[in-house]
Amino acid sequence: MAWLTTSARRKFAKPANWITSVTLQKFGNQIASYFNQVIDVGGHDVVMASGLSANGIAKRHISLPFIPLLWREDLDFSRSRAIFSRRFGDLTSGAEVLFLEDDYEFDKALSKGSQSAHLLHPQFSFEGLPKLLTEGAATARIAVVYPEGSNGERIEAYEQMFNAVAAKHGASVNTIAADALFRARDLTRNRSFHETAVQRLEHATHMVLVGSSKHASSLGAYLVDTTQGDRLIAEDTIGLSRWGRQIGFKQLGRGSRLAKLLDDVLTGSLKQERSARIVETGEPIAVLRNLVEQQYPSSFEQLNVTENEGPFNVFFSTTGLEDRTDGARPQRIRNMAEALDSDTPTVRIASNVNGFRRRRDFVLDLISAGRKAEIFYGENSTSPIPSADIREELGDFLRKWREAGGRSAWFVRDLHWLDPKAGIAQAADGTDGIIANGLHELNHVGGAADLLLAPDPASVEGFKRLLAGHDAPSTPWVALPPGVAPENVLESGTLRDKRNGPTLLYAGGVGAVYAMTNLLTAMQTLVENEFFVDFVVRPGETEQLLEELASFGLAEHPRVSVSTNSLDVYLPSSELTIGAVLLDSEYARFSFPYKTISMIEKGFPVITYSDMAIAAFVEHNMVGAATQRDTDSLVETLERMSNTDYQAAISAARESESWSARVQQVKQFLDNIVER
Repeated sequence: MAWLTTSARRKFAKPANWITSVTLQKFGNQIASYFNQVIDVGGHDVVMASGLSANGIAKRHISLPFIPLLWREDLDFSRSRAIFSRRFGDLTSGAEVLFLEDDYEFDKALSKGSQSAHLLHPQFSFEGLPKLLTEGAATARIAVVYPEGSNGERIEAYEQMFNAVAAKHGASVNTIAADALFRARDLTRNRSFHETAVQRLEHATHMVLVGSSKHASSLGAYLVDTTQGDRLIAEDTIGLSRWGRQIGFKQLGRGSRLAKLLDDVLTGSLKQERSARIVETGEPIAVLRNLVEQQYPSSFEQLNVTENEGPFNVFFSTTGLEDRTDGARPQRIRNMAEALDSDTPTVRIASNVNGFRRRRDFVLDLISAGRKAEIFYGENSTSPIPSADIREELGDFLRKWREAGGRSAWFVRDLHWLDPKAGIAQAADGTDGIIANGLHELNHVGGAADLLLAPDPASVEGFKRLLAGHDAPSTPWVALPPGVAPENVLESGTLRDKRNGPTLLYAGGVGAVYAMTNLLTAMQTLVENEFFVDFVVRPGETEQLLEELASFGLAEHPRVSVSTNSLDVYLPSSELTIGAVLLDSEYARFSFPYKTISMIEKGFPVITYSDMAIAAFVEHNMVGAATQRDTDSLVETLERMSNTDYQAAISAARESESWSARVQQVKQFLDNIVER
């Protein structure tokens, strides 16, 4: 803050720890007095506050105008963290504008109750600064930079994946938290950022950015601006995806695709084009100050839709987007939202009260101003929208959307709460409980939509059966399976030491719902026929799986391996890997396991049972084979698949079954509906 300026630092040292201590912030007069002295000595007339904690202090204890900069991670706190909730509440109650990194951070701010206008951080150039990465080294050294506080198992999984690639090139890998490159104590000791970071990067020649660090986009911009972008790859998180799109940076991927990108960078087959980054040319404080001094309505947000004219879409999800590159539900929601926005500028809305009402009113204002309403696409969750008011207001909004000429589709993920086998009881008076709330949502929202969507044709029929006898809307149903995300695509082959023989991969749960008796029985024959079998399961289910394998004499077999890393970072060791989507339960007959798409993204043909919901999808696209539910048929089908080339069909399916194709299908479905 202000004490960092040279003139102030000559007289006043860095604030003591007690000044920023949560327990001692009640001594507001002393803190305010301290900062007033700093301001007077430095002759300051404005304060720039960086980060939520600094903004909280500035709002409470500094009388000068201040520029509020918030970064990624600043708003990643739960409602239970009262101190952070209070700091943000204090900040947004007085700040007319907040500077945030991207529209995803805007979403978070709304979910925390923001009442301020939302502006994007202005961008400034790093051109002319010394290079961070070492050039001309005999061997490559890869620095994997991750957010401090990341899941340790996740980072270890990435490290293992990158080490497998590095070994091919005689390279080395080290990991470091982004915060560790340069800390506040380094600044106060007048250390050079460049020299300190280079040393802590261990003179790395290449960098991989993973996770959602508040420093990631700045590090990426530093490398790009100093002509080292061709030595950088980055995980396609929400934030870095938007950053990459703005400047034309394409070396982005998710999960194991990052390994392929690293392999390409190390072999020199990837070259980053010159950045198209648009930067400010003025002095940063002056640029920020000028933006703050402009007048904005409190509802203003610097969204993509406000930068464009013409038609626009709306995307609704019960919960906001999650910045994850694994997990079925988070990926589905994010991928569809981004595909919709790539097609036509899209406003995102979630069900939290503040965010819903503010974005709803924003959309209605756009319509009133003459903007054309195009497509509303919404997704429910496994549980109904919590607020009955929001369920009803969303239905009202859809009717206004239709009156404005817009069309709408509502995706229903599942109706498990209506299944008697689920054991979910209706409330005694029928006014609350998940069943009443779920039917209330379906009628008010689904009934106002032009179209209802389900994960696959079997789900459509299953949902209709579950709704029989209930008061349900007459809205037509169609199937919309998940799609392929290019950011996940991994070409066939192997990035590690090769195995001599095909691999059968099972990735998923273990237990009654995921019973796999046929698969385990068939494995006894498969390993004798030189198949390898890999399991990717949750850590908490490893013991149960090992017990089941032991009962078949396979727990310690050299051709059988068990990993708790997630499927997205799995690297194949065989030229041919076959993805097993083989579930012995009733659940499998009416669901579309997301891992089916994940296997196609990785280039793995899929084997499934002929009575599973996905069988028609697999056979129609010729991306695998369906088998009967007996051991002999399973073994025979796998042997046949091991001698079949599926790559042309998989490549075609990646196009025809992409998320972009899903958006076009929704449009076509809506075009086909006779006006109700």
